[in-house]
Amino acid sequence: MGALRTRWRWLPRRRRPELTTGEGLDRRTVLMGAAATTAGVVATGASHGITAPAASAAPAASAAAALPAASVALAQTPPDTIPASQVTVEPTGEITKTNAQEALAELDGRLSKVQMFEDLQVATTLVDDFMGNTATSGTIGQLGWALPSGATGTAFAAAGASEPGIFVIGTGTASSGWHGINLGSNNLFGAPLFMCEWRVKLTHLNSPADQYSCWFGLHNATAALEPTSGFYFRYTPGDTHWFAACADGGAPNAAATDVVVDTNFHRFRITSGAGVARFYIDDVQKAMLSSSLPSSNRYTPNVMVRKSLGTAARNLRIDYFALRYEQPR
Repeated sequence: MGALRTRWRWLPRRRRPELTTGEGLDRRTVLMGAAATTAGVVATGASHGITAPAASAAPAASAAAALPAASVALAQTPPDTIPASQVTVEPTGEITKTNAQEALAELDGRLSKVQMFEDLQVATTLVDDFMGNTATSGTIGQLGWALPSGATGTAFAAAGASEPGIFVIGTGTASSGWHGINLGSNNLFGAPLFMCEWRVKLTHLNSPADQYSCWFGLHNATAALEPTSGFYFRYTPGDTHWFAACADGGAPNAAATDVVVDTNFHRFRITSGAGVARFYIDDVQKAMLSSSLPSSNRYTPNVMVRKSLGTAARNLRIDYFALRYEQPR
């Protein structure tokens, strides 16, 4: 018994200084311990499941004999090593789904959020399908379109339309009635890289007795007159085809397309880049303009109609609007 007491007496004296200077097992011990290294354990972040081996301080042979064999072996493990079975790893940030579809869904969610933040750094993206049923200025559609001050025509959400989400602006029956919708204070400018698309239709064509004009795209008209700045499509009295136009603070540079005006829905797209504006109708390029592109003059998403002759109401139906406007910031 005396021999056993002498044999284990060194252990408390050796461990006491380590506890006071290193708080037990440090990270180096966990990562580089001989037993953990031998077992091929790789730590990927701070481990929260490490349990230090209990120090044996039994001074008597009867106490040592009462310990299970495994506890005796653990107590004899030098304090600079730790068994691999005592090390646990908690991954941080890894996708832990075992179902392939769930893992792909989680990955797509992460990438979509990253893409959204990165996209906001270089572009403004706006989309509206006009699914609301309000015609109050500032609450129209998902984007909150505004009605121009002083308009004398009509503006309303279509009821029972065959297409989802239709907003209608019209001239009313006054011989000079007009109306429109826009997205505010002409906060776009210049001719950066952008793509703008509308899907619209006219309800009537011009006739000798009833005539009107419409302008839609990105422009600055506030009282349904010919815009002086922007990129837009137009239909005016005497026109039989759609026109594409650009203006930079004055009279527009307009070019006729080969598309005859009718009363069906069409997709009208305008793109800008490298000093050129391209105009598409139903995905086919119909005009290209390289002069009178806006420089510092401002404009906004905008649709206008104005009556110039007759008392029959004339309407423009708007199905959707989309814009991607690149301005690194």
